[in-house]
Amino acid sequence: MKLLCVLGLLSLYFAGEQTTAAPEPTPAPGGSLYVLNKDGVNCVLLNVHMNLSITYKKNDGKNATSTFTLPSNTTTEVGGSCKKDGQYMTLTFPPSSKATDKFSVRMNFAENGQKEQYVQDIVVNYVLSDALFPGTNVTGAQVANVSGEFFKVSENNQYLCKSNSTQKINDFVQVMTSELKLQAFRTDNSTAFTGDSQQCPADAETNNIVPIAVGAALAALVVIVLIAYLISRNRNKGGYESV
Repeated sequence: MKLLCVLGLLSLYFAGEQTTAAPEPTPAPGGSLYVLNKDGVNCVLLNVHMNLSITYKKNDGKNATSTFTLPSNTTTEVGGSCKKDGQYMTLTFPPSSKATDKFSVRMNFAENGQKEQYVQDIVVNYVLSDALFPGTNVTGAQVANVSGEFFKVSENNQYLCKSNSTQKINDFVQVMTSELKLQAFRTDNSTAFTGDSQQCPADAETNNIVPIAVGAALAALVVIVLIAYLISRNRNKGGYESV
């Protein structure tokens, strides 16, 4: 009887875990917030932790890679345009405390006929130098860019991706992000993200793993309780026979 009660409670709990929807993710606490403001309107909000991974060829013919972190919003310069038909955000920053040349990452935003908004182009400007790229066989300004439909959301919504994500710009440059939250084509002066959060596939997969893991743990607990009951029953039966 006790076993049936335990199994019943576990079944109700397990059923509840299966049918309860996961809560909507909250804005990521990490990263820095970058705001593009023009004429009193914060048209683009970007919260992100970003790294640039740049591969270059050395004098000995071998490849090497240098990684640079986008500084906080107090060090990074935010520029761009809030025009509806040509909205973009440029983040310009010093790659190191001693660097004289600055790097930049530009995102061009676009809309399509399905009321979707996305990043159409990502452009990275950087400068190869011995100080930042030891042993490089080429020096000077470089540009890398890629076009597509990145971070796509429905109109007036926000893109959310807490997971680590990598955008390949070309064979030498990668933009790596985490704690990403992005919203463009805004029309007010608030720094609060609005609309629904649309998750990246990596975040959605992580959220799906949680109920599966809980369900597996509960199923294992049911098996353990059942085995314990059977062992106890056999012992009691043996005890009665000895009497």
